[in-house]
Amino acid sequence: MILPDQSGLLSVSQQQTSVASQRSKYIVRQIAYSFQLIAIAAYYRAAQFGYEDGCEVQDWLKAEAEIDGVQQSGRF
Repeated sequence: MILPDQSGLLSVSQQQTSVASQRSKYIVRQIAYSFQLIAIAAYYRAAQFGYEDGCEVQDWLKAEAEIDGVQQSGRF
């Protein structure tokens, strides 16, 4: 597909750059969404165990593994 610009047509290189930019934006949005899901899951995990001091990293890693597992299984 050739996309128009002010001078007429975009070159193949410009089109490829545009597609790459769109893909990059999509990936960034997906990462941000996953980060939010992990943060929420870690918060609820911490709440479940009474917000124990020193367990923040463990809560985050467990939540990350849980969210990754759900996303990879296709249940999400």
